[in-house]
Amino acid sequence: MRKQNGITLIALVVTIVVLLILAGITINTVVDRNGVLGKAQQTQNDIEDSIAESQGKLENLMDAYNEISSDNYFGIEETHDLSSITINIVTNIEEERNRV
Repeated sequence: MRKQNGITLIALVVTIVVLLILAGITINTVVDRNGVLGKAQQTQNDIEDSIAESQGKLENLMDAYNEISSDNYFGIEETHDLSSITINIVTNIEEERNRV
């Protein structure tokens, strides 16, 4: 009898089954709600919520500053333009968000 070289059909089937199992686990890990894509979406939502909260706080700060400066509360004649500073900060935040 001749000795045949190569893989058997059983070894090929076992290899394919193992690869299919690994592919299923990988797809489930990536696509699942708690998987990589789900966590990335949740992180993006958290970042957008934080940006919106920061913008609200900045607007409140600007309103408070404008109220104090309009009443000349501290007796200072020269006031700084906080609105332009705030607009620059908000613009930088939005640019960062667009990069993410």
